[in-house]
Amino acid sequence: MRFIYSEEEKCQRWKTEKAKGKKNFIWKYGILRWGVFMFVCMTGFFHFALPDPNLVVILVPSLFIWALAGYCFGAAAWYMQEKKYG
Repeated sequence: MRFIYSEEEKCQRWKTEKAKGKKNFIWKYGILRWGVFMFVCMTGFFHFALPDPNLVVILVPSLFIWALAGYCFGAAAWYMQEKKYG
């Protein structure tokens, strides 16, 4: 996997993602990638940081919060890509 792409390659990759649709992009990059990553990291952090953690009290709000945050992240990423590559 390459990490450095030319502007033309980035534009082509965006066209491919854009063709799949906004909803797919938000689910894939926002909720499933960023949201799940943050859910796992922050839930683990609070589980070990709190003196007597109740797992249900941590999991339920954390799941909702990070799914919503992932949606917002994905939507913001979509709009930034749209603005940059059209």
